[in-house]
Formats: sequence, structure tokens, C-alpha cells
Amino acid sequence: MSADILASINFLPEQLPPDPHREYLKSHVGQISKYTAEVLIGIFAAMATIAVAFRLVIQLRSRGKLYLDDFFVLAATVFLLVETGLLYHLCSWIWIEQALAINPMNFVLFTRSEIMSLLTFLDSENAWLAVAWTSIYLVKLSFLAFFYKLVRNVSRNLTVFWWAALVVSTGAWVFTTFENIINCGTGSSMRCFPYPRHNIAIGISSSVVDVLSDLMILSIPILLLRNSQLRTGQKYRILAFLCLSVFMIAFAIARAFGGMHRDYAGVLTFHATWAHVWLHLEASVAVIMGGLTAFRTMFSREVRSQESSGSSKAINHYIRRLFRKSPGNESSVATSQEAKGPLQGPIAGASMKGLRTFIRRNNREPGHTTIEESMINSKYDPLESYHNFQREHRKSRAVSSTEGSKGSGGSGYTEELRMPEYPLPVLQTHNIV
Repeated sequence: MSADILASINFLPEQLPPDPHREYLKSHVGQISKYTAEVLIGIFAAMATIAVAFRLVIQLRSRGKLYLDDFFVLAATVFLLVETGLLYHLCSWIWIEQALAINPMNFVLFTRSEIMSLLTFLDSENAWLAVAWTSIYLVKLSFLAFFYKLVRNVSRNLTVFWWAALVVSTGAWVFTTFENIINCGTGSSMRCFPYPRHNIAIGISSSVVDVLSDLMILSIPILLLRNSQLRTGQKYRILAFLCLSVFMIAFAIARAFGGMHRDYAGVLTFHATWAHVWLHLEASVAVIMGGLTAFRTMFSREVRSQESSGSSKAINHYIRRLFRKSPGNESSVATSQEAKGPLQGPIAGASMKGLRTFIRRNNREPGHTTIEESMINSKYDPLESYHNFQREHRKSRAVSSTEGSKGSGGSGYTEELRMPEYPLPVLQTHNIV
């Protein structure tokens, strides 16, 4: 078929007059239109970039620095952005390839230069596939890097399984990156002109190794939590963040089985447009899942706060945080208490047994009490204060009697006694107990 198309290329015009119907047919071959694909490509790439930006901010604010798993996600984002630019560059060629795969006679919809450009499309296609698969497997390595800190001191079998998952993921990355080069070659090779041969076999194989590596990574947190002492609800919440690779599995299955169709000769193959767009979506979702894992720290912190203080107390806690005053001792005390976090475990209520033990001086020296201990370190002398009070009181009475004798008799007026500003004596009643 490729020879027939090449023989007919010379009869194609260099330019075609504008025709809306022809442009519509060129952009709507396959299961996804060209315009829809370009919109989806941009939206998912933007969502992935925003998710990773939030991850970096959260990690820097909570941990103060980035770790190995963070750098893997950051590298995956860079590769995703490069892959997005390459895919936009390849869109025109992909839809030409799909039109010829559906019906070779569709070559009349294109100019001679457009058909001949397919001969230089192969190298760009190989580069795009390598960058896209690298972005996906960098996210998988970020999950493995995070899980290694959890499994290295748990059990030897789990550590061996982690290394097996790493080997399988590395082998799968090598296979998916170079599969198109092995199948179609490089340069101006005609083996895959106008569309790749052995499409089903290669596509299914790449999807199988992709899903296999995801399943092995997904099994690690499940094995970790299987024998843990956490409550079932806590296990589910942790798994909800640690098993985000299940979304990557779903997209890989959709990419493999959603784009199958039979070409003009009745051969089962993939839609080129479907395979390219869904591989980009899988890479974007992988990066998004890598960004969302940073929210596990914030989520677990809020869950602990709600479980320890109740939902109403948690709401009051956030209201106080939003409206607390910055100056004063009250703000500093509240801030220090919030920094310490809530007490772990249930708060025990008061008991009569504890009060009875305190009154009976259990395990304490005779005469030594809590009040007395605080009085020892105080500079306040109750006895001296009492004598000062008596002297001031006698002086006030003498002054009052003198002024009363000088005043008009029979007036019945008696000036109120002024209480001294000295502190009153403190009765040491704590020894009565």
C-alpha cells in the first residue's frame, strides 16, 4: 500500500483551494477531533503543572526542603511540558496518519508536501514517545522513593518486593521508550509508512508492562498497612493517598482498549489520534497524582485534630486561627499551644480517687503542699503585711478621732475610714487540711 501511495504522490497538487468540508474531514478522522484534542492537551498539562506547584509549596513549608521523591515529580513535570510542546507540533501529522489508516484514498485531501512530510515524521514521533513514557515512569519512581523510607526497616521480604518493583518499572520504561524505534526504525524508514505495523501487538505489550509496574507499586502500601495496628478508617484514608497510581492504571486500560478499530483491510489496529491523546492524558494524570500526594500531610493533620477534639472544636480552632490577635500575651500563648498540637489520645476526666489521694498527702512529705511550695519562692511576707496593716489602721483611727473633735458637734458627720493600699494579710489555711 505504501508503494501505491508513493506512486500517487506525484499527482497531488502543491496547494489546494480553501474548502471547509475538506478541512472538517481532515480534522475529524478517528474518535477525537483535532480541536477537542488540542483543548484537552492544554487543560491536562496546566492541571498537572498547578498540582506540582502546590506540592512544592506544601513540602517547602512543612519540611523546609525537597527530598528525592519531590525531585522525581519535578523532573516528570519538566518532561511533561516538553512532551506537550512536541504533541502540539505533531498534531497535523497524527491526523494525516489517521486519515490514511482509515482509507488510503484519503490522501487526496492533502497536498503533496503534507504527504511527503510523513517521511520526516518518524524521528519526531520517536522523540515524543520517549519523553512521554519518561514522564510517566518518573512519577512511578517518585512513589517508589517515598515507599522506600517506609519499607526499609519493616521486613526483608517487603524490601525484596520493593527492589523487584523497581527492576520491573525500569525494564518497562526501557521497553516502552524504544518500542517504536524497534518496530519502525528511525529516519526515513518506510516500515511504518503510512502508519505503524504490528500496532496491536506493540500497543498491548506496552500497556501490559505499564499496568504490571503500577500494580506492583500499588501493592506496597497495601502490604504495609495489612498488619498495622491502625483503625480500618485510618487505613482507608492512608490508602486513598498512597494508592493514587490506580488512576494511572485506569487511563492505561482506557488507552489500550478504547481506541481499537478495524482499518480499511479489516485488520484490528489502534486509532492513532486516540493513542496519542490518551498517552498524553495518562502522563498528565500521573503528574497530577504525584502532586496530590503532598496533601496527605495536611489531610492527616486535620483528621487527627478532628478526632481528638471533635468536629465542633475543630471548627472553633480554625475560627480562632483566622481571627486571633497578633499583639499581646493571649496571642502568643495561643500560638504556642497550637504549635504543640493536640494531646494524643482521649482526655481523662477528673476522679474522686485522685482528689482523695491529694488530700491525704499520698507520696508527699508532711507539711509540704502545692500552695506552700508556691509560697516558698515568693517574696511576699504575710506576717509583715499584717503588722503594717495594724499600724496603718491605728494611725487612721487616731487621725479620724482628732478631726472629729475639731468638727461641729452634733452634726452626726463621721468621715469614712480610708483602707490602706497595702495588701491584706493572707491566712495560711492550707495547713488545716
